[in-house]
Amino acid sequence: MDHCFFTPSYHNDLERLVILRQSIKRFVKESLIHYVIVPKEDFYVFKEKFSDDKLVIILKQNDFIKTQFYPSKLYSLVNKVLPNQSWRLNKIAGKPGWIQQQIIKLSIPEIVKEDVAIILDSDIFFIKPFSIFQKYYSNQLGEFYFVVILHVKQQCNVYSGPRNPDNSLRYALL
Repeated sequence: MDHCFFTPSYHNDLERLVILRQSIKRFVKESLIHYVIVPKEDFYVFKEKFSDDKLVIILKQNDFIKTQFYPSKLYSLVNKVLPNQSWRLNKIAGKPGWIQQQIIKLSIPEIVKEDVAIILDSDIFFIKPFSIFQKYYSNQLGEFYFVVILHVKQQCNVYSGPRNPDNSLRYALL
């Protein structure tokens, strides 16, 4: 099974993503492709920043999200000229960035070719040695539980660690 990392991001998280990439290089045993998907206006900044990292593939989120989720040009103009009146155009305001990122995460099967995509937010990083295969294929999770989207042939399943006695899920830093 092929694996990859997947991170939706944007310009304000650029330096956090740099730290994440440094931690991956230092602590993750496997060399996995890392898809980073950003708004089109941030594409070239990210492309330039990671031009030397051959494992990072920068993609434009606009290629995978319908235009109805973005603010219209009229809304953007009114918001610049009369920001206190833009609420009147709420129907054409688009959706907040975090909702766009959730849509992107749900679109992973259309974006990556690997069998398993491990979603990493920009603001996390690894703090000790980690091997993808030792942790969840050898069933040695110990106290490390995490959520990862597995997809095979366009069918998504959510994998998560064991449940607590009260039937709630455990989550932890990778």
